[in-house]
Amino acid sequence: MKIVIRELRIWPFELPLTRRVVVSGHSLQQRAGLILGLIDDKGAIHYGEAAPLPGVHSENIECCRSEALVLRSRLVGRSLSLDDFSWDLNHLGLIDDLGFLSPASSFALEQALLSMAIRYGRLPQLGEKSHGVASIPVPCAGLIDVASRPSLEAVAHEYNSYLKLGARSVKFKVGHLPLISDIEGLLALRDRGGARFRLDAGRKLSAQAFRELRAGLRGLDIEFFEEPLGDFALSETEAVRDPYPLALDEWFWDRDIDHDTTASFYVLKPSRLGGISRTVRWIHRAQQKGAQIILSSCYDTGLAMMTYAYLCEYFHLGSHDMGLGTYPMLAQDVLEHRLCLAPGMNFIPVPDEDLILNKRVLGSEF
Repeated sequence: MKIVIRELRIWPFELPLTRRVVVSGHSLQQRAGLILGLIDDKGAIHYGEAAPLPGVHSENIECCRSEALVLRSRLVGRSLSLDDFSWDLNHLGLIDDLGFLSPASSFALEQALLSMAIRYGRLPQLGEKSHGVASIPVPCAGLIDVASRPSLEAVAHEYNSYLKLGARSVKFKVGHLPLISDIEGLLALRDRGGARFRLDAGRKLSAQAFRELRAGLRGLDIEFFEEPLGDFALSETEAVRDPYPLALDEWFWDRDIDHDTTASFYVLKPSRLGGISRTVRWIHRAQQKGAQIILSSCYDTGLAMMTYAYLCEYFHLGSHDMGLGTYPMLAQDVLEHRLCLAPGMNFIPVPDEDLILNKRVLGSEF
């Protein structure tokens, strides 16, 4: 099937956060990015989101803006064959000459191409029908940054709120406070029951501190430790010395698929990895090795969440909660109808055919 790109529309957006967050030393009070809209010769529009996050992406909004303008000059009038679709090829096999794109821009383009492949039957529509509408529930872990909470009581209150929502897992950002504070805070939650613990130290611990943390948390139901040490090789050595479930996130960002790891969990950020195709290659590698896969967000909008929902369902990733806990921190969304959070910590995306952009948060089109 041939599709011709007739137009590429570009809108900037800015979304306030519910509270100030700090990402790798960058203090953020809003989320900014671009929405790309590919319009085909049948009149359908396919959206993608380019939203580099300071402290995570090396590119910035101005870089994505420049790339979007180049994309417009390269794509308008171009004919694409959906028969060439492939999960494992760059830009899903539909475009092969855009290697200059940054990870955020590549992700936006592949989102739009994925939407096109689904709309025209190259990929299946997924989700159960309810009142004639397809929905894909996505299980999501809670997220608590211990250092940003004013007290242990505040941490406990937030943890309880996740338990009431039915969360199976809660991720805690640790390593910013004195070690004893992290240990005491986590142990205070042990008897409340319910969720498993994911501990993300952000590569901030020494080997000795990490050993002390594990020793202090014996008996806690820990699902995994994420990137505990700055030295990856040492993390794997520690796992051999005293077995623990290791999760990797940043490790994947700039590595090719031929690199290997013994990690039990692959935490994959599609917008940082450079798109859907690179993410799928890592998904296939994880499945070959028997590792678990966690799709992870970067304060992404509902558009990206819909993409993650599709990948989660298509590749059967729902046995573990996804790492999408940053989405509720957006005070507004680029979608007119936000994803709802259902009991069991399941995000329910809006159907693609009902997708309406929230014009109140969009800037002037360029």
